[in-house]
Amino acid sequence: MLARLYDKTLQIKVSGQDYLRPMWRAKGWGGESPVYRLEFQFRNEVLRQIDTGEVDREGKRVGCNRYPQVLSHLGGLWSYATRDWLRLTLPNEDDQTRTRWPTHPMWAALQELVWDGSPEAERMPAMLGRAPRDEKLCATFFSSLTSYMGAKGLTDPFRAAVMLLEDTEALYETLGERNGGGFYNQATTRAAKKALQYRVRYPGMAERAQELQDEAVAAAYRKASGR
Repeated sequence: MLARLYDKTLQIKVSGQDYLRPMWRAKGWGGESPVYRLEFQFRNEVLRQIDTGEVDREGKRVGCNRYPQVLSHLGGLWSYATRDWLRLTLPNEDDQTRTRWPTHPMWAALQELVWDGSPEAERMPAMLGRAPRDEKLCATFFSSLTSYMGAKGLTDPFRAAVMLLEDTEALYETLGERNGGGFYNQATTRAAKKALQYRVRYPGMAERAQELQDEAVAAAYRKASGR
């Protein structure tokens, strides 16, 4: 998915599309304020994950990746894009939980745009199978295990695996005192991020994805605004 925001009043100075001005005035434009255009691009991979509420002959939910379905769900797609996928917020320096930051009034107005009663659109969990193969994961673990055994002079791989886990836990508990997260929190957070990269389901992934998304938006907003 992609989002694009254009300053159309600036664009037409270059493009020469002055015919747009009367159209804007007919919709209430005063002639001075900037006019923006917001658009979202849904690629086919995302549209397949949009639940249309329909089912096929096998009882499986049908995605929104066909033209008639896209047309009938434009309002739902807009609502999903402006509410669930992307949000412009007002930063609150007193609140470090960015998901609680209030939505910008302009963005709230965009969220309320009417699309002739189109049904809501929800994202279906997708299992796209881009995680490393088990052979790769096992080989990586085996390499770390044997390195640990060699460094510690251990001959029992099962005992070495337990010791390696305990040492790793101790290390990241110490690091957690510096960055605010112990071994368990760091492990599950990193696992959630990797699950997002691999595009596989993970417990709490949707909530974590929203947090990461809000953090990225907030960081970009602060950088652009100089705050």
